[in-house]
Amino acid sequence: MGTDSVVLGAWAKIRQAKTILDIGTGTGLLALMCAQRNTTAQIMAVEKDGASYWDAQHNFMQSPWGDRLQAIHCHLADYDTDTKFDYIICNPPYFLNALLSPDERKSDARHANEEWFSLLADRVNSLSIPESTFGCILPDEEYGVLSENLKKAGWQMGRIQKLLPYPGGDKIRVLAEWKRTNENCVPDVMPDIHVRNGDREFSEDYKKLTQDFYLKF
Repeated sequence: MGTDSVVLGAWAKIRQAKTILDIGTGTGLLALMCAQRNTTAQIMAVEKDGASYWDAQHNFMQSPWGDRLQAIHCHLADYDTDTKFDYIICNPPYFLNALLSPDERKSDARHANEEWFSLLADRVNSLSIPESTFGCILPDEEYGVLSENLKKAGWQMGRIQKLLPYPGGDKIRVLAEWKRTNENCVPDVMPDIHVRNGDREFSEDYKKLTQDFYLKF
């Protein structure tokens, strides 16, 4: 389980959503977390990698929420549905300027380009309804790229919080929720959260946020 997905799945405000879309679900972790936290939502999960899709499908069927979870095997650009979602969540591939892995599946899962972020913003917009929310986690640079694309499509920042590995750490992730609304939003800028404290133990803030998803810290 990746820290980014666990934190995003615990952080996202999905409890009131009736329909949720998980873009790039991988093996289904985010979709499963959403199903655990929201006991009524119908959840779609899109995944282009065949092996990951089958893992997600298996994990959904083995979970207590299988009747509300559906995995779709296709590229985001090809996803066609009449359903519109009031919450869309994504832990996307995000390395813009990094050396590609020799493993093609790892590269697809981890690396992106500016065209990908443009596609993501476009599809989030077309698959949403007025007042929808989009939740994502990204490093600083890539967050800026996606944010600009969403801004062009009329989305506004609703909530933002930085995630750091420990105090003074430089591998910053940005947790962000954008709102599709015509009203002016005042962003809720939340205090930084650290995964670990100065002694490299899990911080109390991290434990409080994610405790429902670990058997033991």
